[in-house]
Amino acid sequence: LAKLAYTRTFGTTKWQPLYVPFTSDYEAWSNDVDIAKVADTNGAADGVLTVTYLEEGEKAEANTPYLIRAKQTGDIEVIVEDVTLVPAAKASVEAGGIKLTGTYSPIVIQSGTYSVLHSGSIVQTSNSAGYNLPAMRWYVEGSTSEVKVLLMGDEETGIETVDFAGTNEAIYGTDGVRHTGLKKGINLVRKADGSVIKILVK
Repeated sequence: LAKLAYTRTFGTTKWQPLYVPFTSDYEAWSNDVDIAKVADTNGAADGVLTVTYLEEGEKAEANTPYLIRAKQTGDIEVIVEDVTLVPAAKASVEAGGIKLTGTYSPIVIQSGTYSVLHSGSIVQTSNSAGYNLPAMRWYVEGSTSEVKVLLMGDEETGIETVDFAGTNEAIYGTDGVRHTGLKKGINLVRKADGSVIKILVK
């Protein structure tokens, strides 16, 4: 194809899953979104999904799970020139004992069977009616209630954001206010077993 336009509506500026049947340059995405790839899968700790920003000169490969974050809400159109569509394939990537599987068709994720990246966190589906996962996304195979996503960034610590997920965990600031994700500073995370750990995000 001489040109391909991929349009997606973003209702949030938090991380979302991306899985597409074409390879594209970083530059096709960089004006409107941040895009991150799963880092080296060898030696990853169980329950930790490490991702890194896609950088200038790199490509987002077809049939590969990525994380994408819009710089603003609304419709975003990515134009890719001289593109070749590859055969759609259900492919998986494993890291840290976590299996990400892409889909090109909308599917219903049943409660307790899979987890999804939703509003920046990987969460286990708990709705008895299931979760409607749109096309060109990926999901986490298996029932997991405890997955950490580490995004390696430019900050001194190397960790830009950490999203704790799991329907049985809760995150609080030192002021006692509950948060949907980790914030800069000290975070108190109450685990499913009732224990509390402190996490510092710089």
